[in-house]
Amino acid sequence: IYGQPQENFTPIITGGFNFGLGADQINGPSWITYPANAYIVAQKNNLPLFSDKQDFPFPANIPHKSNANLLASYLALSSLMLIMPRIKPLNAEQIVQVRTKMKDEIADLHTVALSMTDRFRNLVGEGPSLNKLKKEADYLAQTYVKPKIESLIKRIETPGEIIKTELIDLSIEAPELLWRTKINPSIDNWLDMLKLSGRRLKSGVKRFKTAKTIEEQSGLSLLLKLPKKYK
Repeated sequence: IYGQPQENFTPIITGGFNFGLGADQINGPSWITYPANAYIVAQKNNLPLFSDKQDFPFPANIPHKSNANLLASYLALSSLMLIMPRIKPLNAEQIVQVRTKMKDEIADLHTVALSMTDRFRNLVGEGPSLNKLKKEADYLAQTYVKPKIESLIKRIETPGEIIKTELIDLSIEAPELLWRTKINPSIDNWLDMLKLSGRRLKSGVKRFKTAKTIEEQSGLSLLLKLPKKYK
């Protein structure tokens, strides 16, 4: 656009930006230096590096140390990606709430991921690239975690399903009592109805506790709860 550069001209890429804030300013890295800084920190601390942008410019083929925590982090993140389409976008405050209020569920998911690191390591080998780590983590999430989630969703009854089936069972168990109470709402009929309803209520509570136990013991409760809470 501007013609040939002058003699001895050296092109320089702006290495950052600043934003004026009163008498001070906020300095930040540029689009080309931020990925490099992020990668350096990730390499020094052996941290997983993820991005939701396909054109995120960081070197994906540099090998990483395939220790257990790194592999577990990739597996946990790939598992979370399975439910992302079912979750609404979260703001910063909601993300902090998830991290604080669901810390036990997050820890459980990490434990499940840790239990799979031997299988993961066999797939990626020693010193895998970021591309290899992501590819195999996604594979394990799709073939192991996703089927378990779908199986749990089928097994775990929701409160609405429990109430509905208990009411149906109540009507099947004592249709005559229901009719008798309707046409003759005497104290005796109501007492009989309350006794029967109490038994159905205890049954419903027991089923609800069983569902909660299955959810919590699965280690995948985070992946089951987030879509319900933030759908």
